[in-house]
Amino acid sequence: MSSEVGKVLPGLILFLIGLIIWCSETYSDAQIAVFWRDMSSDFYSKRGASIRRLAWTLFAISSGTGILLDSAGAPHSLVLIIAILGLLFLLIAVLYFLPLPVPHCIDAQWQWHKRQGFLDENRQIIAPTPSQVNTLTFTFGDISMSLTATMELPDTWRALSLPNPKAILTPQIPPIVNATSAHPRSPLDDALFVAVGIPEKTTGFRPNFIVTIDLMGESPIPLDEIIPGWMTIEQTRFPIPSDDTLMTTGLYVDEGLSYTAIQWTWTQTVSNRTVRLYATATATTTSINSIADQLPRMLETLQVIS
Repeated sequence: MSSEVGKVLPGLILFLIGLIIWCSETYSDAQIAVFWRDMSSDFYSKRGASIRRLAWTLFAISSGTGILLDSAGAPHSLVLIIAILGLLFLLIAVLYFLPLPVPHCIDAQWQWHKRQGFLDENRQIIAPTPSQVNTLTFTFGDISMSLTATMELPDTWRALSLPNPKAILTPQIPPIVNATSAHPRSPLDDALFVAVGIPEKTTGFRPNFIVTIDLMGESPIPLDEIIPGWMTIEQTRFPIPSDDTLMTTGLYVDEGLSYTAIQWTWTQTVSNRTVRLYATATATTTSINSIADQLPRMLETLQVIS
């Protein structure tokens, strides 16, 4: 008996550790969970893979437990039940090589998207949008201009499909994006591209990155003339996406919540006409650091063409 225990127990402990890892990957965003997700990309990218891993692990644990109980003289009925349970897990592992639906409660992808606020009104996953393309038509006097905007996004951002965005993704629009127009109107009226990130846990505010256009192409309006209480922290030249890009960073308070905004503005020639473009990122002041390193990479991939 001791010989069998010595052979089975280390493997049983190993599979129990595997079960703990599976649980952390599926239900947690702790650093160790992020590490294991990075180490096992197929677990995250293929929905059936996570179920197969769980089923294989439970099969191995059931087998090891059955051997230990049998060696300890447990009732045969109990050992039989555990053996049948193990075979059931084995069957599930085999079946999930087929494209079967995955229950949400044990679906690693669904659970991750739920935690990040990327489920739609029907509780379906809002898929990543790394190649979102928006083509919109703008009118200036008797001139009609069709522009296409694209931008590469990290996994934790989603692009809105304009002009029909998913309601759950439509960002709370702070007044800063009105800097492209001196007249009261929806900031999304001039939007070429809109992306939103993961909602902040305490406030629910989604950081947003909005690209807008000013067909006048005039000098940018100072932000402190538009936003009550605006305080500029820094204003400097920025080499992306144009040599004349001006980057302004500042903060303001709206309804008791502090926001930090970073706005890039530059001129660009499209359809033989010089227009001014704005790219404005807004987040709560407490969460801006979590996205700050992503913004320049997103801006670098932005393309606006006619």
